[in-house]
Amino acid sequence: MRALLILVLALVNLFPAVAYSADIKITDGDTIKIEDVKIRLWGIDAPELKQYCTKDDKPYACGKAAKLALESFVNARNEMGAKGEVQCNVLDIDRYKRKVARCTLDGADLGSMMVRFGYALEYERYSEGFYTDAQKEAIAAKRGLWSMEFQNPWDWRRQH
Repeated sequence: MRALLILVLALVNLFPAVAYSADIKITDGDTIKIEDVKIRLWGIDAPELKQYCTKDDKPYACGKAAKLALESFVNARNEMGAKGEVQCNVLDIDRYKRKVARCTLDGADLGSMMVRFGYALEYERYSEGFYTDAQKEAIAAKRGLWSMEFQNPWDWRRQH
């Protein structure tokens, strides 16, 4: 039991939580940058910046729309007029050396917000169903990507 506790404490120190309330740079619809730390949002996958979807038979820059949505969530002001604090709990490091984290804004999960509003898909390969309800809500309401024709971001990346 003591060895397990030591292992857990070591992992907590290896992947510390990151909290930041100043400006955060949004890289794309599922990646943020806090100071020099790139953080990939856990369990979701948003269209790539150069990815286009089709809306009303016209090309639509859904990758840029996803980035703008995440920017608007992160830069939103609370009812007191202040920007909220983003907190990220790092869960892993990906093959690109980015920290993979669940991030919240004033306690609201950013991944859930992106999926619920249709700007990102649940990445079931990693999320194991964590965002299923949020995605069902977006599909039923035809929000964001669900209001247009799109290619799954993971398929789009494979082809490009």
